[in-house]
Amino acid sequence: MANRDEPVNGKHSKLSLHEDGNLVLTDAGRYIIWSTQTRLNSSSIRLQLYNSGNLILHEQGNPVWQSFDHPTDTLLPNQPFTKKTQLISSRSSTNYSSGFYKLYFDTDSILRLQYNNHEMTTIYWPDPGLLPWEVGRYQYLYSQRASLDSEGRFNSTDGLGFLSADFGYGPQRMMKIDMDGNLRVYSLVKHGATWEWMVKWQAVSHSCKIHGACGPNSLCTHSQHSDIVLSIENE
Repeated sequence: MANRDEPVNGKHSKLSLHEDGNLVLTDAGRYIIWSTQTRLNSSSIRLQLYNSGNLILHEQGNPVWQSFDHPTDTLLPNQPFTKKTQLISSRSSTNYSSGFYKLYFDTDSILRLQYNNHEMTTIYWPDPGLLPWEVGRYQYLYSQRASLDSEGRFNSTDGLGFLSADFGYGPQRMMKIDMDGNLRVYSLVKHGATWEWMVKWQAVSHSCKIHGACGPNSLCTHSQHSDIVLSIENE
């Protein structure tokens, strides 16, 4: 989502590719909400959406801007994730503005999950109680890069690697940081006449280990079927 924190009003809004190569989203009254900030001199400009899900702006056949460089909360197969990118969760299932959870490469080259509620910032994955080498991670690397391939294989330069439960070619997949702070891999699976996104891997198995999951002044007890929350009110 290009404009998740500044949505348009739903009427008289327009996405335009200008002659100078700038892709612009305008709201009612021609107010500019978002743009690629590209300025091109060529008359050969093309905007194309590929089957990979990548939206690419070309100048004379060469890519000058692409949506894969600007993910929101989702990583598609073969979309590179680098130290310049991050995934940020939505605020809720109906509010798509920036939430409290983030996936990013830390300054020590480790891929981490962070909770930030604007009052405190904490790391909860990988387990902060363990050293990086104890969870198979490598620090202070020259490059930071990760990706999920079409078969469901995830690899990161810091040593994190896994296979989805349904590893192999076939279903469409995506990796997403959900509003509850968990990082999951989904596969599109058909059930009868309907298609559903099913979880095939997740970073945190016990949701109570996700910081902020139960809200302030609460105790969280994890069970196999649900999370029991005891809220303690301040007097």
